Amino acid sequence: GAPGRVVASQGVQLLDIPPSADRSQGDAHIAGNPHFMLDPQNARIVAAHLARTFTALDAAGAPVYESNLATWIASLEAKLREWTAALAPFKGRQIVTYHPTWRYFCSRFGLEANTFLEPKPGIPPSPPHLAQVIAKMKAEDIRVLLLEPYQPRKTAESVASHNGARVVEVCQFPGGIPGTVTYIDLIDTNVKRIAQALAAQP
Repeated sequence: GAPGRVVASQGVQLLDIPPSADRSQGDAHIAGNPHFMLDPQNARIVAAHLARTFTALDAAGAPVYESNLATWIASLEAKLREWTAALAPFKGRQIVTYHPTWRYFCSRFGLEANTFLEPKPGIPPSPPHLAQVIAKMKAEDIRVLLLEPYQPRKTAESVASHNGARVVEVCQFPGGIPGTVTYIDLIDTNVKRIAQALAAQP
């Protein structure tokens, strides 16, 4: 409650809130999935929190904070229309991810991300679990697997090789992959890479 404290998730509809918290669920977050910034609409909420907090701490700077927020939101909304159009042809398509990082992104853009290389959040993949993932990808013709830079690429490539799926490097943090200096750069790169991979599949 101290001045300057920002609760970024305030006002965000959190996903994957577990019914109970215990270690049997792996690294599950009792408050819900924390990767909400991958939904651009949630980023807008967080930006507004920041602007309000800066204004409370520095009333004289309020016009600058408000102006910068309005400019950034206008840029975000323009890109959101572009991103939505780019992914609209693939609505309902399934993808596989290593960790449940992409649930908010997929929810925003109409994709399905319910299959993970981790058997539970934060638990390394086991051979039996990977065999189940491979079987599902074959049975349901899932051909795109998202991987972040720090996640084991060999595991992802081995799984993808069984049905010709494409491993797509994406990231949740600006700067994590080349050309993603800002948040908008980051989402733009993720959208382009995912759309290109989905378009390349039969």
